[in-house]
Amino acid sequence: MTCNRSFTAMAAILIACAGLLPASCAGPANTIGSPEWLVNMYFAQKDFPEKDRYLTGEMADYPDRPTFGASMHDGVRVTYHELYRDDTSAVFTVNASDTSDGLDFYCFLQNSKGWQIEAIRTLALTGFVHMMIDSLKTYPNLDDSLTMLLNQLELLVSRDSTLSAHFTDNRSAFRELLNAYQNKDEKQVEADVRNLSLTGLYEDPDNPGCIFFLIGGVVDNEAGYIYAENDDSVPKMSSHRFILIQKLASHWYLYKTT
Repeated sequence: MTCNRSFTAMAAILIACAGLLPASCAGPANTIGSPEWLVNMYFAQKDFPEKDRYLTGEMADYPDRPTFGASMHDGVRVTYHELYRDDTSAVFTVNASDTSDGLDFYCFLQNSKGWQIEAIRTLALTGFVHMMIDSLKTYPNLDDSLTMLLNQLELLVSRDSTLSAHFTDNRSAFRELLNAYQNKDEKQVEADVRNLSLTGLYEDPDNPGCIFFLIGGVVDNEAGYIYAENDDSVPKMSSHRFILIQKLASHWYLYKTT
């Protein structure tokens, strides 16, 4: 994956300005005060009048900081869709892309005295990953272990749409890996993990009933897939841990953490 440095730098500025450490749309974006309207105003519009009225939590600590829409350069296309909503909270995924690159953001909203943006998250510390990718690509001939590492790193920083497609295109291989893991066939697990550009599988006592298929990560910022026999076991999205939970198929989910 080629990294557009100006595009990545713009996103880094947004994240820093929001106090962290991403148009076309569906839904009633023209209904003032709705979650869709807020996401559209923050990410896709140059101007957001009375913005401070619609910020809460950590976002309210920086009311004068520029929005993504105010910071983006010409040619960036913003799309978004709802991941979750109830009477008091909502989460939207936002993709910002130009001709050569794209980034995914996760917008968390709260509804107390009206809808407000509480937090914005994205997979953090990916600049280090991009530097590793660039460095590996300077070598004319990579051995098998470095080729596997490059594949894992490129998958890690891929857009959510690419991660979803990776699962869909390899669904039978994921099922084979799951069976090998449950049958404690370590040799088959190792082979399947390598073929799927993963780094491993694990179970977390804080999330019983889930098996995590890890792509990779930096510190506590990671991405991967979850298998849960009981969908009630799947972690809930939050701005402080699982910033993305997206259902891909029955029992299977894409996840990211921070």
